[in-house]
Amino acid sequence: MIEVELQSLKLQSLTATAEEVATLVETAKDTVRRKYGLLLEEEIQYVGFV
Repeated sequence: MIEVELQSLKLQSLTATAEEVATLVETAKDTVRRKYGLLLEEEIQYVGFV
């Protein structure tokens, strides 16, 4: 297994819902998988959630 650590993506939105953010993450992962054959694994840090 090869592990590559790349730049992080930070998303800040005052109007996006949690569902919209989750959809964006899944869309990005699926696009990278289809285009490059890579499986992305997110390390999400929830800020401002109870």
